[in-house]
Amino acid sequence: MSGGRSDVPPAMKDRSGADGAHGRAVVFMPGLRAGGGAERYAVTVATSMAGLGFETILVTLPGVTREWIESHFGVELGGVRVVAIRNPKAWTTKLPRALQDGVENHVWGRQVRELAPEVLVNCRYRSELTGVGTDRNIYICHFPHHLTPPVSDPLRKGWVKLAGAVKRAALRQGRSFLTTYDTVCANSEFTASHVRTRWGIDPVMLPPACDQLGAGVGDREKAIITVGRIEPYVPGVPHKRLDVLVDTFSGMTDLHQDGWALHVVGACSPENEEVLQRLRERAADAPVVFHPNARWSELVDLYRASTVYWHAQGFGSDAKAMPQTQEHFGITTVEAMSAGCIPVVIDTAGPREVVLPVDGAGRWSTPEELQEQTRRIASMTPQDRRELSARCVDRARVYDPDHFKERLADIVLTDIRTR
Repeated sequence: MSGGRSDVPPAMKDRSGADGAHGRAVVFMPGLRAGGGAERYAVTVATSMAGLGFETILVTLPGVTREWIESHFGVELGGVRVVAIRNPKAWTTKLPRALQDGVENHVWGRQVRELAPEVLVNCRYRSELTGVGTDRNIYICHFPHHLTPPVSDPLRKGWVKLAGAVKRAALRQGRSFLTTYDTVCANSEFTASHVRTRWGIDPVMLPPACDQLGAGVGDREKAIITVGRIEPYVPGVPHKRLDVLVDTFSGMTDLHQDGWALHVVGACSPENEEVLQRLRERAADAPVVFHPNARWSELVDLYRASTVYWHAQGFGSDAKAMPQTQEHFGITTVEAMSAGCIPVVIDTAGPREVVLPVDGAGRWSTPEELQEQTRRIASMTPQDRRELSARCVDRARVYDPDHFKERLADIVLTDIRTR
């Protein structure tokens, strides 16, 4: 794939009437129910495409309603239509994972094709769905997976080889799903560097959009906030490491005595209630407040009231050996900064990129450094903290929705191709 741009493709020009419509765009994100940063990204793509004049369809799975999307993400979908597609038959879940993925892509791809998109924007992490847009196919890469998973077991090798053959036969157009996409977008320079290494593609940068929440008025509370899904820790899998943050704060008894509290906010499914209970037990008598499944409005209020934002994804994992475990961008860091929180984030990947330009923001590699950086901010004068908070708000504006929409328009409405 190679870079380059030209004018708006003729087919798009022909459909651009006086009303500004550019045809039909389908935004593919079946896992919206997870409700995290990648899912918010897809919703923002959909609303932005509608704003650019596309008839926009947001594709998800059954059980995700328009009302839930608007409430959970705090957005108005406007002219975006939400369409639920069917899952493969239940028996396919018994297939080996590699074959199961191939069946999913076939079943979902057929239904997406029936929607007749001129433009397809695939926002699903690790997706290998064929690009079926007639004018443009755009792949949003949250982080590049291995195109051929490394396996040593002979039986698994056989399944992977068979799955690869099935995928290639289904594609017809080429040997990789990537050949069916015109443009690959990366959410951060960290992700982009690994796209170049793993896929041999020079991607277009498209960081997520973040609504500018505003710092509010009045004094901020002696509060630290962290945001992330509440789920079990599995080595080698991305995880917010809320356990590490709860343990770290529990040991900061000096801050407890000074009136500081830690607020833990995150989606928690019924099957993960036990994980939440274990976090509560870790906190013991420390001033830690949990907000499972908080509404967007509650989260915004907490952002605006808190002084410090903590982030820990990637702690305990080797960023070089297992880069997929790191925070590839970190939208909650930007959200918190836009509300005036001072970030103290793990010194790797996306969060590092976001906070590095802010003089005075905190970065850490060990729990001791996290405590040290937090105490430094807690001991600042109110005026120094206000000035640092203002610098954080300024930095967050780089990721506002207007900048995102401009970048997306450059990609969609001009002929930027990376293959």
